[in-house]
Order: sequence, then C-alpha cells, then structure tokens
Amino acid sequence: MGNSTITNAQILFLGLDNAGKSTIIQVCKNDFTPSADDNEIKPTVGHSVTHFKGKEKSFQLAAWDLSGKDQFRSLWKSYYKHANAICFVVDSSEDEERMEEAREILHAVLQDVELREAILLICANKMDNSSAKSAQNMTDILGLTSTTTGLSKRAWKLQPTCAKTGDGLREGFEWLSAQLKTKLKAKK
Repeated sequence: MGNSTITNAQILFLGLDNAGKSTIIQVCKNDFTPSADDNEIKPTVGHSVTHFKGKEKSFQLAAWDLSGKDQFRSLWKSYYKHANAICFVVDSSEDEERMEEAREILHAVLQDVELREAILLICANKMDNSSAKSAQNMTDILGLTSTTTGLSKRAWKLQPTCAKTGDGLREGFEWLSAQLKTKLKAKK
C-alpha cells in the first residue's frame, strides 16, 4: 500500500531583474516544456507563488518568485524563514557590472543566518545567448569557490540553463528535488 502523504517544499527564486526567474518557473510548471507564450511573461512586481508537483506526485513545490528589481530586494528577507531551497537565477550573458551585482547579492543571501540550511541551485540562464559565459566562468565570476560563501556546508549546484528552450532545467530541478526529499525525510 502506497504512502499518500504529500511532502511540501518552499523554493525562493532570487536573482537580478530580467534573469529569467518567472520563465523558469513557468517551464518547470509545464513539465519542463516551454510554451509559445513564454515571451509574454511579465516581470514580477513584489512576489508571486506557483505550485507544481515534483517528479514524484507526492512531492509538491511552492515556487516563490521574488522580484529582482532593486526596490524590492529589501523585502526578500521576509521570505527566508520558511525556505527549504534557493534557486538563484543569473543571466549568464550579462556584462561585468551586472555580474558583479549578482555576485554581491548572492553572497549576501548566502550569509543570511535564516538561509544557512537552504539547498542552493544556481541557474546560469540564457546559455543560448552568444555572449553567455561557460559554467566554469560563471563559477569563477560568482565566487563560488570562495571560502566566504559557506558553500562547503550546504548542498549546491550550478546548472547551465536556457529557459526559452528548457535546456538544463529538468536536470537542475531533478537534482534539487532529490536533495529536498533527502533533507525533508531526515527532518521527520
């Protein structure tokens, strides 16, 4: 007899504005299939919540899409307490100034005590763009090997993605789901 208990997990989608957070959520909700109207996705103002099932139907994810616009970032902290995971989305084709801004914000998020146990998936998005940096370059640019990030104490992964085509999203979110299931099962 199967267990019908549904496990819920909350994922915060963070990153600079126009990185592709909302598009990634829509593609994940559509079973990793981009839809024709993905170009019509509007930037998030404040926040929005989308629920979708993980690979196993007994696993439900609440995706909190938080606006990356500068004036909304100060509100992020109010969502940290109940987060099981962070999906930090960064546009891999951005210029040096925006990359530095993304790095600073990511490091500030990782230093927050309320997120110290949160699993981290970094989506290096827009890999289809000709100016996209490689996964290794993104790791270096974002300072992911720095000892000050605290990444050695948490599960994390940098996943190259393209929200427009869905490339890399299934792999990244299957990894995240597996990490969440293990973590949440251990807490029971």
